[in-house]
Amino acid sequence: MSEFDRLYSELEQEYGVTPLIVNRSPTLPIVSTSHIRTVELFPGTILEMELTQDYIRSERTALVDWLLAMSVMLGLGITLLLLFLIRRFIILPIESLDNQLSLVMNEHQSNIEKPKGIDEVSRLGVKFYELYDQLNINLKESQTLAVTDSLTKLPNRTRFQDFAKRALIRAWNRHSHVSLIYIDLDNFKFVNDRLGHEAGDELLQYTAQAFQDLLTKHVPKEQAALVSRLAGDEFAIVLAHDVLDDRLDLASSVVNLFEGGFKTDRYITPVSASVGIASYPNDGEDLRELIANADMAMYHAKRTGKNRFAAYSHTIAREARRVKLIEDALKFVNCDEEFSLVFMPFVDKDRKIKGLEVLLRWYSPELGQITPDEFVPIAEQTGTYTKIDDWVFRNAFEHLEKLRSFLGADIVIAINISAGELGQASFVDRIIELKKLYSVPDSAVELEITETFGYFAVQQVLSVLRDLRNHGFRISIDDFGIGYTPLLQMIDYPVDKVKFDKELVDRLTDKSHHQLMQPTVELCHLQNIKVTAEGVENADKFELLKDAKCDYFQGYSIAQPMTITELRQWHRQYKLSNED
Repeated sequence: MSEFDRLYSELEQEYGVTPLIVNRSPTLPIVSTSHIRTVELFPGTILEMELTQDYIRSERTALVDWLLAMSVMLGLGITLLLLFLIRRFIILPIESLDNQLSLVMNEHQSNIEKPKGIDEVSRLGVKFYELYDQLNINLKESQTLAVTDSLTKLPNRTRFQDFAKRALIRAWNRHSHVSLIYIDLDNFKFVNDRLGHEAGDELLQYTAQAFQDLLTKHVPKEQAALVSRLAGDEFAIVLAHDVLDDRLDLASSVVNLFEGGFKTDRYITPVSASVGIASYPNDGEDLRELIANADMAMYHAKRTGKNRFAAYSHTIAREARRVKLIEDALKFVNCDEEFSLVFMPFVDKDRKIKGLEVLLRWYSPELGQITPDEFVPIAEQTGTYTKIDDWVFRNAFEHLEKLRSFLGADIVIAINISAGELGQASFVDRIIELKKLYSVPDSAVELEITETFGYFAVQQVLSVLRDLRNHGFRISIDDFGIGYTPLLQMIDYPVDKVKFDKELVDRLTDKSHHQLMQPTVELCHLQNIKVTAEGVENADKFELLKDAKCDYFQGYSIAQPMTITELRQWHRQYKLSNED
């Protein structure tokens, strides 16, 4: 076997099939195609090699299979790469954004993390971040507005209640105290009516700042405290503390803010504060009870003179219960059976009787004797004064002729009217109708209006007073000196007489001030205003007031309030004792 044959045999053995068709011939043309190749081995011998069809098919099949496999692998690789890229840059960011949005919506966090990428999902995330950031800003602003008073910027009632409830829980756990200091501004209505609502708003703002400064000054930083505006001219301070005296010191400081009036940049206002205090656990176990008791104490302070503070006590509670009973009794009072009139004379410098102050007495079958100091303020607050005033006018007018029959035809009756009546459009018509009904002469009736600061400043009230004077009534300012109206301002009002309150008379007749008495009286006389001195309790005081040129005098040293029968008997004795 030649070397060629041997190699050919090995080729067959290796491939199992002869991939080549080999022809050796000296005459074959030399060609070269894709599957046939001829080559001249040596002169005279030409080798022709041709791939068999089976081999070609098997190789083609193998190549196709390989290409398919590679295509599948490449496709799978590309798919996996795309899936990875989609998950990495689309799905995971979206899932993360979705999870963070869920946390935000469930209030587990306030905002999503701000994305740092530049892809579409990151840009979308940035938009969500900016949206929630703005929403958080708006939410915080709205939450702040929801618990903040828009005018004073103090916490409002909602914030007050939340703070107080939390303070009570802490106090219960620590066995400490929480005090509620309830503040109501006195005479605030005057500021609005006389100076305008702008001045009223300014006053509230300055007051709020003053209260805030008080807390900063008097309450240590580690001690929980909050001042809030509840409504209108009502404020409250919540104070968590260990020593009960702390509340009294703070309440006293609040009252002292208004000593001599309250100042703003533009005004000095005659506003004061009535303050009530209630403390946990002694005065209440919960916020509702503390508010009720502090409010009760505040009204006690207001009833006992204003511009003071009062701490809740069982005595105040009993007083409040009595006030409630009086309120209920006033609603169903039988005026003809329960009311009666008494008369207190006033005299001139010669001790001649010039008139009678008409005073109302009330004896309730359920409550017993109720003093005017008790029921008149309650009647004004509850709006039941109209039927009371009507009854007083009707009966006083009815008694006038009888009184004049033994006291003289020039006797004047002075009737106290509720300041609230001056704001009623129907008041003038009602009183004029009664005056005509009982044929009451002009100048026979003097209407006494208590010097309540808030009412005299209103133009409508001044118009009513002028109208009453035009219909023959005299106007008198009662209890002058207990309010805030300056005398120089009072004399410009349409009044005929000023009645100096007993407290003012006592001060002006004191040795250290008696030199002021006569100039004060003369100032009134210069405006054609007569002066009555109340509280004349002895002859010495009568002489001092007489020397000061007072026009009229009234007090227990002259006469006490009496019924008509008692007055008739007293008059007989008085005439005998004062005859020359």
